[in-house]
Amino acid sequence: METELRGSGVPFRYRAVDIRDLDGDRLLESEDVGDNVIAILTRLRDHKGEVNIRRRQIEKRFGAIPGWADERLEARSAVELEDLSVRVLDAQSIEDLLK
Repeated sequence: METELRGSGVPFRYRAVDIRDLDGDRLLESEDVGDNVIAILTRLRDHKGEVNIRRRQIEKRFGAIPGWADERLEARSAVELEDLSVRVLDAQSIEDLLK
């Protein structure tokens, strides 16, 4: 894949990324309107829905979720919540999962 454009003596290098891999939550918090537009394009997931899905997975594996763990879960970004969906399979405890 090409990573450089040349024109009128001005070279431009770039790296192509899948926009769905960007952290839309972080971009949405930015003061830059361009970042906010990109956040929308990342197809931000419904944060509450993602948290609820992770909560159900954690409860199924470890039982009732203590208050401190629920607070940490709510504070996670969409990318971190997605990461938890895999890590919950191997974690030995809630503490290990949410550290």
